[in-house]
Amino acid sequence: MRSDATYDVTHVWKGRFFRLDDHIERFQASMRGLRMSLPYSSAEIAEILMECVRRSGLRDAYVQMICTRGVPPHGTRDPRLCENRFYVFAQPFVWIANDE
Repeated sequence: MRSDATYDVTHVWKGRFFRLDDHIERFQASMRGLRMSLPYSSAEIAEILMECVRRSGLRDAYVQMICTRGVPPHGTRDPRLCENRFYVFAQPFVWIANDE
């Protein structure tokens, strides 16, 4: 990733995303600020996130979306020529304390 990335995190609680549209909007604003782009609309990003959670089987999860600069074409280091990459993962929450 070479530290050239942006990300946002949303949560799924009892099978439902919390303010998913707001998170995607902020994620896209961050990408614009870094002059990154992805070939996905907001609706497509939402579908990718939902499919990730569906496949994981998690009902309560931390869901992260990441856009990296990507790798430049062979023979150049020009970041403007990179193909930006999109990564998504979901993981269960880790509870540090018990109910008591």
